[in-house]
Amino acid sequence: MGPSALRSHWRREVVSRHWYIIHTYSGFERKVAESLRGRVKAFNLENEIHNVLVPTEEVVEVRGGKRVISQKMFYPGYVLVEMETTEKGGPSDEAWHLVKNTPRVTGFVGSGQTPTPLSDEEVQQIVYRVSTAADKPKPKLT
Repeated sequence: MGPSALRSHWRREVVSRHWYIIHTYSGFERKVAESLRGRVKAFNLENEIHNVLVPTEEVVEVRGGKRVISQKMFYPGYVLVEMETTEKGGPSDEAWHLVKNTPRVTGFVGSGQTPTPLSDEEVQQIVYRVSTAADKPKPKLT
């Protein structure tokens, strides 16, 4: 999902959906996102798990005298997942187990067995950061 699609999606957000953060093995964020998307389709949970996002930005670095554009993670070791929220205030047990049992996922961010959803302000900040990062690659700072 591109930045403009993400912004328009945010505006028409349904009240029963929330974004959650899952912790993954560092360096495996993209593989976890791909695996999770595949598992959602395989288990027919598209109506409960809507989006999987790995926020990145393009950075420019010089390697061997050449400019190279690469992707830098905003939140290494974390993936964002948009899920339906049940009456009990979290994702359904089926969706929770699907995410939790995805290879290289260590768990949800939250207390104990209850994942904590991101606030609307936090989601807006992430969407803004992703959309502004898509405008122009930044120099890599080491």
